[in-house]
Amino acid sequence: MFLNSTLHGGCIAPFYDASLFPSGGGYIGGRLCSVQSQDPNSPLCCLPCPASYWAYSDNFETLGTVAGWLNVVGLALQSFMLISNFLLPTARTRSHYLTQCLIIAVMFINLAFVIPLGAAPDQCYDGITPNDMYTSMTCAWSGAFLLAGALAGTFWIFIRSFSMHLTVVWDIVPGPRFFYISQAVGWGVPAALFTSATSISGVSFRFGNACHINHDDSMVTFWGWLLAVAGAASIVQISTFGYCLRVFFDSLWEDSARPSSQGSAKSLPMSMMSAKSQRARVIYRRLKSVLYLQWRGMLIVTIVLVDVIFFAVVFVYLDKIEESVLHDYSRVLPWVICLIQSGGDRDACIHLSQGWLISEPTIGAMLIMISLLGIELFVLLFRWSLITGWKERWATLRKPQEFVSFDARRAQSSPNPPTYELRKLGGRMQMHYSDRKSSDPEFARPTSPTNMLDDMISTPNSPAPVYTQRQRNEDEEVSPITPLEQSGLSTPPLARNFSSPRIRTHDRMGWDASSTFANSGARHMTTPSLPPPVDHDERPLSPPGQAL
Repeated sequence: MFLNSTLHGGCIAPFYDASLFPSGGGYIGGRLCSVQSQDPNSPLCCLPCPASYWAYSDNFETLGTVAGWLNVVGLALQSFMLISNFLLPTARTRSHYLTQCLIIAVMFINLAFVIPLGAAPDQCYDGITPNDMYTSMTCAWSGAFLLAGALAGTFWIFIRSFSMHLTVVWDIVPGPRFFYISQAVGWGVPAALFTSATSISGVSFRFGNACHINHDDSMVTFWGWLLAVAGAASIVQISTFGYCLRVFFDSLWEDSARPSSQGSAKSLPMSMMSAKSQRARVIYRRLKSVLYLQWRGMLIVTIVLVDVIFFAVVFVYLDKIEESVLHDYSRVLPWVICLIQSGGDRDACIHLSQGWLISEPTIGAMLIMISLLGIELFVLLFRWSLITGWKERWATLRKPQEFVSFDARRAQSSPNPPTYELRKLGGRMQMHYSDRKSSDPEFARPTSPTNMLDDMISTPNSPAPVYTQRQRNEDEEVSPITPLEQSGLSTPPLARNFSSPRIRTHDRMGWDASSTFANSGARHMTTPSLPPPVDHDERPLSPPGQAL
C-alpha cells in the first residue's frame, strides 16, 4: 500500500492527520482514529484506509476473490432452478412457493458479492474514510442486496420450518390462507426492516469489496431481528427433530416390549399388541413417509440457519470489538507500537492484531459459508427430472405437435382413399359415398348395422347380452336423409370413421336382462316371452337418422 508522506502531518507514520481531510463525505464513523498523546493540542491520528489491509494478510484478499466467484456459480445455479420452476411443469420440478421464495432470497445474497467482483470499486472515499452507499453506487447495491437477502432468507426459513412443524408434528397441511399470510410475512416484514436499516444505519465498506451494515444502531434495526427470527426458527426446528426422535424411540420400545411367546400372549385381553403400540406404529409409519418427502427441506433449513447465525454472530462480535477499542486502547496498543516501530510494515505486526480482532480464518470461513449457500441449495433441490423436463421442452420446441385425426392418417396411407359428397335431391339432403376398390381388406368390408353389431358383440372376453327386435311406432319421426339403398348408391365401407352418419334400422334393439344377470331364483317371477330373433342378414335398413 502506498503511503503519502504529506498526509502524516503531526502524526507518526503510517498514521494520517485527520485535520488534513474534509469533515464530510463517505462514512465518517468508519474512521479508526485516536489522539497521539494526552496533550490537548495533540493531533488526531487515523489509520489509513482500508483498515482491513493493516489487520489481515494478502490471503484475505484471495479469500474475498474466491468467495466472489463461488457466488457467481451459485447465482448461475439458482437462476437455472428458478427458470426451471417457471417454465417446466410441476410434475418435473416438484416446485413449491416456499422453495421459490427462498431461492430468490439466496440470489439476493449472491448478487451482493457478484456486483463488486465485476465493478472492482474503490473502498475509500479519501485516505482515512471508507465509501458508503451515498458516495459509491456499487456499495449501495451490494449492501442493499445483502441486507434484503439476509432478512428475506431468514424469514422464509422460519416460515418453512414452521410449515414442516405443522406437517410433521400436527399432521396439518397448510392451505391457501397460510400461503397469503406467508407472503405477507416473508416479504412485507423484511421490506419494512430493510427500509429502517438502510435509512438509520446505512451500509459501507468495512472489510472486503462487499458493503455491510454500519455499526450505528445496527443491533436494533438489523441484527436483533435477524437473530430473533433465526432463533425462533431454530427452536421450531429442534422441536420437530425432538418429536421425530421421540416417535422413533417409542417405536423401538414397543418392538422390544412385544411378547415373544404364546404363554405371554394369553395374558393379553384381545390381541397381542395393545392399542398404544398400534397407535405408535401408525404414527411411526406416517412419520417415515413424511420425512421421506421433507428431508430436503429440513436439511435446507438447518444449513441456512447455521450460516445466518454464524454470519450474525461474527458481525455482532466485530461491532463490539470496534466499540471497545475506541474506549480502551490497552488491547490495541501493542499492535500500534509495532506499526510505528516497523515503519508501517503490516506483515511484521499481523500476529498482534489477531489478539484483539476477529481472526482471519474466522472471517474467511464466514465468507466461504455464505458464498456456498447457493451451491448447497442447488445440490439439495436438484432433481434429474429437471433434465428430462428440459429435453421434453426442447423436443417440443423443435418439433411442434400437430393434431391429425386417425381417419386422415388412414386416408393418406390408402392408395384409393374414399370420397364423400353431399347432394340435395328433391328437397332432401343425401350423402353420396364412393369408394375406389381398395386393396385393404378393412376398407372392403361394407358398413351395415349387421356388421357393426357383429363387431360390437363378438368380443370373447365377456358374455354378450341378447338383443331382440323392437318395432318402430308409426308416430316416430323418420330422418330426412334418403336411405342409401333407395338412392342406388353403394354401401359405404367400414373405414373407422366415427364421424360419418350411422345407418339406423326400422326395428330397435331390446335387451334381455336374464341373458346377462343370473336368475335370483324367485318362483313367482315370469320371464316375458320374446319374439324369435330375426336373422341379421334379412333385417331391413332404416333411415340413417334413427339411433340404434
